[in-house]
Amino acid sequence: MRGKKLTKNLRKRYVFILSAILFLQIICAVSEGKEVLSNGLTVIIKEEHSHPVVTIQVTIGAGLSSEGVWAGSGISHFVEHMLFKGTQTRKLGQIEEEVKSYGGVINATTGLDSTNIYITVPKEHVREALGLLEDIVFNSAFDSRELEKEREVILKEIRLNQDDPARRVMRHLWRTSFLSHPYKLSVIGHKELLKALKRNDLVEYYSSRFVPNNLTVTVVGDVNAGDTLEQIESLFGKYQRKQNLLDTVSAEPQQNSLREVKEFIPINLAYLAMGYHTVGLSNRDLYALDVLSIILGGWDESRLKKKLVKDDQLLYAVSAFNYTPKYPGLFIVYGVGDPAKLEEAKSEIIKEIEQIARGGVKTNELEAAKALVSSGYINSLETTSGLAGAVSQSEFLAGDPTFFKKYVGNIKRVDGDSVQTAAQKYLNNDNLTISYLYPKSLRSAADAVSAPAKNIAEPARMVVLQNGIRLILKEEKRLPKLSIVCAFLGGTRVETKENNGISNLTSAMLLKGTRERRESEIAAAMESRGGQISHFSGKNTLGISLSSLSEHTALTLDMLEDIIKNSTFPEEELKKEKEKLYAAIKSQDDDVYSTGFLKLRKALFKDYPYGLRVIGEDDSLENITSADIKNFYKKYCVAGNMVIAVVGDFESDKMIREIESRLSDMRKTSLEINVNAPLPLTGEVEESYSMDREQSLVLVGFRGAEIDSPDRFYLEVLSSVLSGENGRLYRAIRNDLGLSYSLGTVSVPGIDTGFLISYVATDAERLKKTKEILFKELEKVKSGSISDQEVRLAKKALTGRQKISLQSYKSLAYQMTLDEMYGLGYDAYLTYSQHVSKITQADIVNTAKKYIDFKSLALVTILGEGD
Repeated sequence: MRGKKLTKNLRKRYVFILSAILFLQIICAVSEGKEVLSNGLTVIIKEEHSHPVVTIQVTIGAGLSSEGVWAGSGISHFVEHMLFKGTQTRKLGQIEEEVKSYGGVINATTGLDSTNIYITVPKEHVREALGLLEDIVFNSAFDSRELEKEREVILKEIRLNQDDPARRVMRHLWRTSFLSHPYKLSVIGHKELLKALKRNDLVEYYSSRFVPNNLTVTVVGDVNAGDTLEQIESLFGKYQRKQNLLDTVSAEPQQNSLREVKEFIPINLAYLAMGYHTVGLSNRDLYALDVLSIILGGWDESRLKKKLVKDDQLLYAVSAFNYTPKYPGLFIVYGVGDPAKLEEAKSEIIKEIEQIARGGVKTNELEAAKALVSSGYINSLETTSGLAGAVSQSEFLAGDPTFFKKYVGNIKRVDGDSVQTAAQKYLNNDNLTISYLYPKSLRSAADAVSAPAKNIAEPARMVVLQNGIRLILKEEKRLPKLSIVCAFLGGTRVETKENNGISNLTSAMLLKGTRERRESEIAAAMESRGGQISHFSGKNTLGISLSSLSEHTALTLDMLEDIIKNSTFPEEELKKEKEKLYAAIKSQDDDVYSTGFLKLRKALFKDYPYGLRVIGEDDSLENITSADIKNFYKKYCVAGNMVIAVVGDFESDKMIREIESRLSDMRKTSLEINVNAPLPLTGEVEESYSMDREQSLVLVGFRGAEIDSPDRFYLEVLSSVLSGENGRLYRAIRNDLGLSYSLGTVSVPGIDTGFLISYVATDAERLKKTKEILFKELEKVKSGSISDQEVRLAKKALTGRQKISLQSYKSLAYQMTLDEMYGLGYDAYLTYSQHVSKITQADIVNTAKKYIDFKSLALVTILGEGD
């Protein structure tokens, strides 16, 4: 009986679908016009004369994914609120009053990718409505008092969302599903970031996004297309095109394992949201996924509703939908139920999905789902507002205003195989994130069941072995692994032009064979047990690092001993390594940035070794022999010049005994390194080079601070003020004028001196203008034009990055080794935040005055001469 009833219902639905498609084809055939004005504004007009009403929708590319430095603050949503709070010519309340006088309605929405303003009016008020929208879009006032009122309104909205379990469980789902993409953030904003927004922030964002070439104006209804286009050109065409702001959105990395997030709050029911990464609107898998969502949970007879709600009563409600924004979105299953049954319900949902992936879907449910998807989409087009929204979003997301009518045809072509393939491709557990919301009363029980393992971390300590080796130990028991870094003072600082590259070559050759092992055996012994071994060399040091599971500690220490004591530097491996380095030099010379930074360091330091290339030059490498490397090794790789740091899962006392037994026979040898300090930089050194590249590059450099000088902290904060997406250079050059592809400022301290470099990459035509703005911004900073807020954000960025960077065992071992080597103390990293937090705006101004010296600088320009 059920099959016959379903067939009968489907026949009725197909008749409706055919009628709707014919209706859709008729309205789409009339004046399907898309125009792009000379200022970049996209205009779409559709005549639809069945009712004497018109909807105008303005879509702006201003949503969560386009917020850049303001991401997570809700700035797009905040701006949307302010659009109705008056313009330069309309007072507060006048907008609503005018719309009411038209007999119309107006509203706006903000989403993941866009802001949409729409107004529906009787056809005789189209001209006035267009004028009103033009004023809102381009001339909003952002009154300071109203801004603070709206901020409070939005803060209340945030609190309401927090109190809504359905919204809350969804927010956790998106936050956990996405690691790097802006979709992980809240459209409405996080309250701390919202509170920090200034009026200038809103105005800057509004001015950059609400521009003609970032807008689509769609008009649907009882209009004459030609007349309406003239009106739009008259009102909107007078605004100038502005620099395109290309959204720099981080690509979301592929998810490779199940993620789960749970929260316990004062509620009675339990909530579940399961999300699978899928596609954006432009991907053709969209159609099969939309049909699959209906089969699973989109109608009363769907699989999940029938089994989980009706038959097994595991949930009170369940639904499924495929959300496809501009960038890849989520396929979501949502449920509400008894807390005691939620886990079982989740398992049954996964089983149903796996059944479809294995066995496909039935013909009757496939056809029913296709009919429901199509009819639901077509029903949304009955009104001018629905049709305007479809047209506008089709253009914005797909670049095709007719996409919405093609959608129905593509849904009709979905077959069982494509639905099954979509389930297999996207709906697997490695691609799944689950968000749970439980009653707070269950928290203690959950804690008892899933208490996390203890994270046992001991303070770092250092011992000095009898032969002078400094051994730093930091026990970290959270993971069964350890990392070892062994370093020596050396690097380019102890090189000359004649032997440039010998430090790097020596560190590489340490891994090319010992008296016990060939080169291939060294790497294989570590990697076959899940370990890693590598070498490093820089301006001041060289060394090796080893990482392994703690169960292989003995082998790792044996390897360390063998390499440090028994390396043979075989001639045949030296030839191979040189060939690699010759290729690496060519690669660096092909790169605009590598070339520019090397040229600048040479200009800054002249004959001082910091101006040398770390990996050497062709002629210097050619002259380095195996004997030279052995002599370098014997001089610098000695006990008195050695620091070893071990971080991970081990017992300190035992580790001391193990290392002492392996390395105590190294002779106690002290090393005194004498390097002539660099001569002062006097005057302006300006050099220009050409490369057959599209990009051009300008770099300006100043001498910086010594590694043990307090000024290095000041210079790091100054660099942070200038750098980053909220930095001075970004705002002035990238955001305001769009003149640069890449830019920044970096401070690198050194043992004898350091350097401060600002760089901007652009094209050849804009190079002169870019250089002028770069110097102008440096001059502003030097003259004291730095705000407390800029300094505060810069300090936050630095301390946050430091904490993040030291999460891995290897990074922490490396940091402690170098800090001890440079005389700062192995535990200097612990006081980094204290040093930075004390820095004031006045300190930064004084630092800028001290180091940004326009009478003593190096300026390098790389002029791109590509086609």
